[in-house]
Amino acid sequence: MGELRDRMDRDMALKNLSVRTRKCYLACVHDFVAHYRRDPKQLGEEQIKAYLHFLITDRKASQSKVNQVYSALKFFYVTTLQRTWNTTAIPRGRPSRKLPTVLSRQEVEAILGVTANLKYLTIFSTIYSAGLRLSEAVPSGSN
Repeated sequence: MGELRDRMDRDMALKNLSVRTRKCYLACVHDFVAHYRRDPKQLGEEQIKAYLHFLITDRKASQSKVNQVYSALKFFYVTTLQRTWNTTAIPRGRPSRKLPTVLSRQEVEAILGVTANLKYLTIFSTIYSAGLRLSEAVPSGSN
């Protein structure tokens, strides 16, 4: 899949997708092709649906992972191979709604209680009280 991989990577770079997304999409398409051990140009809607079903039933993949694979395959077939994508024939799964885990007051006090340094206590308290994600709390050059 060397030439197609390079084309897909170039197409993603032209669309200004992040490096992390590009790596993820390439891995998803690679796994799809490896699953069938055939040229991806020979694979179509039925194989895509079967593979997504395989991920859900056999691999017990999360819905977010299945949607990630769906997006990667859609990008590959629509943008790189310039094929049509029938959204009714290959439907996207509904994302599952999961409530976040909320720490109890005692758990928060226990976490903040072991922090002796005032600087770090202030940082951790601010991160928790603002509800920041890890990626939002870490400086952008540290990823």
